[in-house]
Amino acid sequence: MRKKIDFSEHIVICGWNYQGERIVSELLSPNQKQEVQIAILAHGERCPLSDLRIEFIKGDPTQDQDLLRAGVRRAYSVIVLTDLTKGPNEADAEALMVVLAIKSLNRSVHACVQLVNSANRSHLQRAQADEIICLDQIGGNLAVASALNHGLSHVLSDLLTFAIGSEFYRIDGHIASQLVGKEFAEAVQTLVQRRIILLAVETDYSEELCRQLGENCLHALPSEGRLLVINPQSEYRIHHGDALFVIADSRPTDQ
Repeated sequence: MRKKIDFSEHIVICGWNYQGERIVSELLSPNQKQEVQIAILAHGERCPLSDLRIEFIKGDPTQDQDLLRAGVRRAYSVIVLTDLTKGPNEADAEALMVVLAIKSLNRSVHACVQLVNSANRSHLQRAQADEIICLDQIGGNLAVASALNHGLSHVLSDLLTFAIGSEFYRIDGHIASQLVGKEFAEAVQTLVQRRIILLAVETDYSEELCRQLGENCLHALPSEGRLLVINPQSEYRIHHGDALFVIADSRPTDQ
């Protein structure tokens, strides 16, 4: 009898590589302050890690039946780890197949996928991957930015871990609603009183807003009806339904 899990609102990790242990460690960090359940779907005879919050499913992430056993239809997010033992294009082709299989079963699940060769990014975009982590591009760009802005890599390293210091968070709900109507700079001043630094806003997509913001439009997601705006230099007022990307010491609450 093949194993099937009954998690919901969990995170599914498809595939495994040397980064997997670090990713799971961060997801389960006590400093993360958000209970997380994880299902690992990968080839192998046993779970690569031991934790009661982890369920291991032996299977092929490109196959529907194995994804269903991992609960992909009830998952909150899926992380696709690329097979770094293969050549870049072969690994990316397999990642593409995994994303296609995931989206065919659950169109709304948030799929974050590693990509070895950024030249293959357009294929993952057409497959409707929600976030694409281009390993070659991020590593190269960070090296250049750190060479020009000494210490930048240390800042990002701290912000991307939950062990100490501040982290990135996406918030909506009451906190964002309190800021409706405020210009971006006003919202920055309001939040900084709570030791929260506002970086960007996710809002409803419109071509008019794209034209208005110009280069301040970080990433348009017309298929999802959303638009990302980072530190706008032209006037932007917070709208009802906007989500905020911030830096904070812990996940902001509505109190």
